[in-house]
Amino acid sequence: MSNIILYATRFKSLLVYFEKTLIISSFILLLILTSTQLISRNLFDSGFPIFDIISRHIIFFIIFPGAALSCEGNKNIKLDILTPLLSTHMLTTLQMPLAFISSIVCFTFAWYSGSFFIDELKYAAVNEQFSAYMTISIPAGFFLLGIHLLLLSITNQSLHSSKASIEP
Repeated sequence: MSNIILYATRFKSLLVYFEKTLIISSFILLLILTSTQLISRNLFDSGFPIFDIISRHIIFFIIFPGAALSCEGNKNIKLDILTPLLSTHMLTTLQMPLAFISSIVCFTFAWYSGSFFIDELKYAAVNEQFSAYMTISIPAGFFLLGIHLLLLSITNQSLHSSKASIEP
């Protein structure tokens, strides 16, 4: 059992490295695309319509890995009402099942958004095919978040400690 936890911890650190790389590269690409679009619209009174589509969807490549990283470091927004009332022992006991349930919810969202993606590809008009392909970011994002939460439940690392190892 300890080998599974070791492999899950290593995979989680690689996943966090991938998420950080994806966020940085997506943000740089978004900055380049929007700057190019801004300059071309102001100087030439014309822009690139494909850049708007890419910019709209690249936001998801920043949001979903960012959400996964915030769960890793316990920096996410907490809407829990009972958390301040529970003891530290009770919070520690509830961490693993709550992370597992959250991963199931994320995998369910990934499944249904994946079926939406398939329908979008199937029924999209010819001129909207590229936009349909860009919607893969939604099911991929939910799947990534689900894997991240599942790994947190397997490794049973404290979600309430900010000392979680996030470097590979």
